[in-house]
Amino acid sequence: MPAASGALRPSRYNFSFSNEKNVTLFNTLSGATYTIQGSNAYDLAMSLTAESPAEFDYFELPSNVLTRLCEGGFLTALNHAEELGVVRSRFQNARVDAPMVITITTTMNCNLACYYCYEKRSGHALKNADSRAIMEWVETRLSRSAKKSLHIDWFGGEPLLNAGFLEVVSADLQAMCDLRGVIFSASIISNGTLWPEDIGAFVKRNKIRQVQISLDGLKTEHDKRRRYRKNYRPSPDTSSFDLAVSAIDTLLYHTQVDVRINLDPDNAQDGLALVQYAKERGWFERPYPCKLYPARLMKYSERSVFMDKLSIEVETFEALARAIDTSIADVTSTSGPPRPNPVLPRTGVCAALAPDSVVVGPDRSLYRCGLQVSEPRRRVGALTPQKRSLDTADHAVTLAPPSDARWWELYDPTEDARCQKCSFLPVCWGGCPKNHLERDHAALEQQCDHWRRNLGPRVIQSLGGTVTGKSLEIVEAGDNGQFRTQHN
Repeated sequence: MPAASGALRPSRYNFSFSNEKNVTLFNTLSGATYTIQGSNAYDLAMSLTAESPAEFDYFELPSNVLTRLCEGGFLTALNHAEELGVVRSRFQNARVDAPMVITITTTMNCNLACYYCYEKRSGHALKNADSRAIMEWVETRLSRSAKKSLHIDWFGGEPLLNAGFLEVVSADLQAMCDLRGVIFSASIISNGTLWPEDIGAFVKRNKIRQVQISLDGLKTEHDKRRRYRKNYRPSPDTSSFDLAVSAIDTLLYHTQVDVRINLDPDNAQDGLALVQYAKERGWFERPYPCKLYPARLMKYSERSVFMDKLSIEVETFEALARAIDTSIADVTSTSGPPRPNPVLPRTGVCAALAPDSVVVGPDRSLYRCGLQVSEPRRRVGALTPQKRSLDTADHAVTLAPPSDARWWELYDPTEDARCQKCSFLPVCWGGCPKNHLERDHAALEQQCDHWRRNLGPRVIQSLGGTVTGKSLEIVEAGDNGQFRTQHN
C-alpha cells in the first residue's frame, strides 16, 4: 500500500451502483466488486466515481476497508495513462496468444431464401483442388507461430451444399495436424436441412465439436422465414423446420449443438414456446444437452441496412432474452433464475483480430471477418496459384489492393480517441472491430448503450442480488460516468 495519501487516487475504471441500503463498487480493470454500507457509503462511492468528487480522506477509513479498496484496484497509485497501458498490454498479449481459427466458406450458395440474408447467393464454391492452397497457408502459419491447436469453422452459404469439399479438406488438415502434433477440432454453422444420413459418423470423422443451427420460431414462423429457393425443395411438402429439428434430434447424441432462436417483431411470441418445445423433445437431457439462446435479427452487414426498420427494439429484445433464460432455467430444473456470469475484464479477442486466423472465401479471397465474405473491397488477400514450372504450382498469398489488411493489423481500441477515454474499455475492448472499420457510429453507440443499461444489473445479479423496477440506481454510469476524467 502506498505510504502517503497523495500516492492514492481513484481508478479511472470505477463504477458504483446503489441498491436499497447498499452501494456496490465495481472496477472494470480488475473485475473486483465490493459492497459497502453505512452512513458514509454513498459519499465514499461518489468520491471514487464522480466527475467532481468531494474531498475524501481514504486514510481515515478502517484499515480493512482501505486494504480492500487497494487490492480491488478501486484506489491505485497508477495515473490514467498507466491504467490505460495495462489495458493496452492485455489487448496486445491477447492478440498474440489467440488460438488459430480458420473459417472456410465452402460455398456462397444456399438452398434457403431467408428474408434477412445479406449474402449474395453466387455460384462461387471452393473445389477439391483448392485443398492444397489452404494446406500450404495453414502449414506456413503453424510453422511461424508454433501454435499447437487448429480450429476450422465451416461456413457458408450453406456449407453442406459442398460437403464433398469439406470432407476432403478436413481429412487433409487432420493428417497434417497429426504429423505436426497439433490438436485439430472443427465447428459448423448450418441451416440443418442437408445433413447426411450418417450424422454420427460424419461428426466423428470430421472432429466436429460444435454445431450451430438457427430456428426462426416454431414451424409456421420458421418455414415462412426460411423458405426454400426455387428448385431446391426436395418435395412439395418438405419443411425446413422439420429437417432442422430432425438433425438436432440426432446431433445431440454426438456433439454440442447451439440452437439460435432468431427473433424479430413478428415471431417474438415463439421465443418462449421454443423452450417448451425443446423440453418436450428431450433436448436438454441428451448426452450433449442443447444450448438454446435468443438472437436479435438486425443489420449485420453494410448490405443489410434494410434490417434497421425490421428489427425488434433493443430493450424489448433484452427483456425477452431474460425471460427465455429464466424459462430455460425452469425447464432444466435448475434452482431459481439463472445468475449472470460475473462481469470480467476481457482476456480474448475476436478471431478477426488474431494474426494467425483468416476467413477463406468461396472465390479463394481472404478476409478477416466472416461477415465480410463476398465483399471484394474488404478482402485482405487471396490464395492464388503461381507457376513454378510447367508441372508444379505454388499457392501463395497475394494481397489484393485496395486492402484492409493494414487496418486490421494496426487496430487497437486503446488508441481510439473515444474508446481510450471510456471506463467500459477493459470489459468491451471497443466492441465489434468491424463496426470501427466501417465507421458504423450507430452500432458503436448501441454497444455503449448496452453497457450503460446492463452493467449495474449484471454486477448486482451476479452477486446474488435482485434488480426490480427502479430499485437499482446507477451512480455516474451515464455519459459522464463513462467518460469522466481521472482525479489527480
